[in-house]
Amino acid sequence: MSTASTTILETRGIAAAYGHAQVLFGVDVTLRAGEVVALMGRNGAGKSTTLKAIMGVVPSQAGTVTFEGQDVTGWQPYRIARLGLGYVPEDRRIFTDLTVYENLEVGRKSAAGSPGKEPWSLDRLFAIFPNLAEMKGRRASAMSGGEQQMLTIARTLMGNPHAVLLDEPSEGLAPVIVEQMADAVLAMKAQGIAVLLSEQNLYFASAVSDRAYVIEKGAIRYEGTTEDLEANDEIREAYLSV
Repeated sequence: MSTASTTILETRGIAAAYGHAQVLFGVDVTLRAGEVVALMGRNGAGKSTTLKAIMGVVPSQAGTVTFEGQDVTGWQPYRIARLGLGYVPEDRRIFTDLTVYENLEVGRKSAAGSPGKEPWSLDRLFAIFPNLAEMKGRRASAMSGGEQQMLTIARTLMGNPHAVLLDEPSEGLAPVIVEQMADAVLAMKAQGIAVLLSEQNLYFASAVSDRAYVIEKGAIRYEGTTEDLEANDEIREAYLSV
């Protein structure tokens, strides 16, 4: 369990829709400094939309999003990113015509405004993702899905974020790559970066997360430790079983 107590990210009552189809119905989520929190649920439950609403990719119809004590509700994504919130989308969105090295350089940002924290460098990233070090001259289009996922996370860290939204990091990846993803999340936590990740894989979430929320039909149905979630057969059967 994390002992962190300072809230870095908080949503209160956020609602969001795609056109006339409402997806989120008053979602409350809290992320504290230095902890990893999993937002869990089945496909279509509202996990990715929650992250997009926090980041401003999908406009919130109601509620508030607060990041590091500042109300960022309705802000454009680039403004939220400049405050120090990183976002790793499910579809990765790397620059396929650029090399691994060039993708990472695109993400580089000064660490000004983060006193006491060492900025992320290529050497630090390559220590976490040795596969990327071996292919830094390779075009991103020639990488596997798992390698592209690692590149997206590494590029986000080059922006020196204080917190990261990580969407479905283990989905569709080989077990060995999933293990590397878990190591990367734990490395971020060790560096003091708070992580909110959306996930369906309870095993992965349990390996990296301090707490978990379960979302179903756009509403939070459970909040607690990942250990308690693992032990709660009723919640798992109702909201996580396929």
